[in-house]
Amino acid sequence: MTPETSLFLPAILGGIAVFFMSFLLRMVASYHWKDFSRLSDEESVMDALRSQNVGGGQFSFPHCANSAQMKDAAWQDHYAKGPKGILFTFPSGPAPMGKALLQSFLFNLVISLLAAWAVTQFMAPDAEAFQVWCFVAILGFLAFGGASVWGPIWKGTGWRICLFELMDGALYGAAMGLPFYLLV
Repeated sequence: MTPETSLFLPAILGGIAVFFMSFLLRMVASYHWKDFSRLSDEESVMDALRSQNVGGGQFSFPHCANSAQMKDAAWQDHYAKGPKGILFTFPSGPAPMGKALLQSFLFNLVISLLAAWAVTQFMAPDAEAFQVWCFVAILGFLAFGGASVWGPIWKGTGWRICLFELMDGALYGAAMGLPFYLLV
């Protein structure tokens, strides 16, 4: 078994690598700007949400409180009439970018530390650097991209967005594995 302490530095650097890869993919590459569409009358929708005092949160419409309500004919008609969807909103005011960036970095770091732990548990101590990189990269892909498949299945996000998120997950995994490849 590989000692955990020998993988601490690659894990820290792996979390940092994912953070910078995320910056490149979200801020420099332009393909994610097409993930969202503009409403035809955006201002009236925003006014309607303001009038409802909608703060930050996750909402579904039409809302269903339980499975029994889903069987109700009136609710089924309401649902069929549409529109239907899921709405994510943020509180009013400036975007808390500092907090979001810190949370993102901490998430990346936790995933990288868990990957380092997995290396110590499931890889031979004399495993070749490429094998370790592949193992860590696959774990990173699963952690950063795997959940995106639920989007088109259950949230209506579309397969185009999912495929780009999966590509991002593969790049995040590769970036996270690079310090393991170089330092193990």
